[in-house]
Amino acid sequence: MKSVRKVAAFLLIVFCMITTSIKSSFVEAKTFGELKKELKDEIEKLNKNQEQQHLTENEMKNITNKVASIQASIKQTYRDIENLTAEIASLNDQIAEKEKQIKDIINFTQLASGNSTYLEYIFNADDFTDFIYRSAVSEQLADYNDTLIDEFNQDIENNKKKQKEIEEKRNSLTKQQQQLEKEYESLGTQLGEIMDVEMDIKDQISYLKDMVKLYEDRECKDNEDIKTCGKSVLPSNTRFYRPLARGYATSEYGYRTGSFGGFHSGLDISVSPNTDVKVYASGSGIVSGIIYKSKCGGTYVLVHHKMNTGATYTTMYMHLAKALVSKGDTVTKDTVIGIMGGGHNPNTPSNYTPWDNCSTGAHNHFTIATGLYGIDYTSWAKFMSHTFDPRTIVNFPSGRYNWWTDRLTKY
Repeated sequence: MKSVRKVAAFLLIVFCMITTSIKSSFVEAKTFGELKKELKDEIEKLNKNQEQQHLTENEMKNITNKVASIQASIKQTYRDIENLTAEIASLNDQIAEKEKQIKDIINFTQLASGNSTYLEYIFNADDFTDFIYRSAVSEQLADYNDTLIDEFNQDIENNKKKQKEIEEKRNSLTKQQQQLEKEYESLGTQLGEIMDVEMDIKDQISYLKDMVKLYEDRECKDNEDIKTCGKSVLPSNTRFYRPLARGYATSEYGYRTGSFGGFHSGLDISVSPNTDVKVYASGSGIVSGIIYKSKCGGTYVLVHHKMNTGATYTTMYMHLAKALVSKGDTVTKDTVIGIMGGGHNPNTPSNYTPWDNCSTGAHNHFTIATGLYGIDYTSWAKFMSHTFDPRTIVNFPSGRYNWWTDRLTKY
């Protein structure tokens, strides 16, 4: 009885597992029509991204104009302060001169203290008329200079106050300028990020469009499951071969440090001399897409493959100086898909790719991923997550800078 119960429990578990598996497969199933809808969504995403870029560029332009206006205001404020400072100095000189003149004519301080200076000036007149004249002039001049000094002193106080206000305005404008410059820098970074994303989306949309058309041309139907859609037209592979006829590995798959640190999604391979170097398809397949002159990767070709076991792969060949195949071409291991690029030396025109910012020298970045990029998954991030070390299924000599001299010899 116990054994019957155990068998029943076991069968129940198996049934649940099968049911769960079937349910999971059903939920994850996707048709070719649904895949095309994803492409449409990516195009809408690109359009929104371009709108955001446009808005950001306009905002940056407005901030640039504000910064220029504030800088002009600050310069004018400096000029105003300089002019006021010179004016104040001139007024001080005039006041000093007037005070000297007053002291030469009559010293009120001495007069107030009982000094006879004023009387001496008056009584030194030649006659009575001169006496009257000197008395009147002295009184008028004293009143005039006294008023003038008060006016000059008031002007100085006003100008000092104005100078303080202008200095405060200058400080305020400087702070505004600094804040706007920070906003400008932030928006500049944001714009750069948006443009980077836009290029990625553009490349992805271009690739997905080509890939969708490729499988439509091979009579893939909208209601057909993408897990089988179009795969029957892929030529069968028995193995993968090295993309270069001779060469060596220069950088491994995985995380690395340095100026190009971070996750490295492929195996870098090169050869010396590195001019007019042919890059071959690693195995039989169909060219699913070509990206031209990307700012990080240059020109690169992607190929879909299917093994005899039914397993599918996508290979990618980056940093090409030029592609020698077209989208949708059927290739074999002997097909030259492009010429190795990545060089920044104009004296080697056969591999000169100055637009490729992610390369310091001529080489081929060879990537391999499980599944068909654009069929089994559509995002670049998922493609990267499906990559693995090419050494796993492609025979390369171990280590870096260890030569191979043909594509067939096993190491």
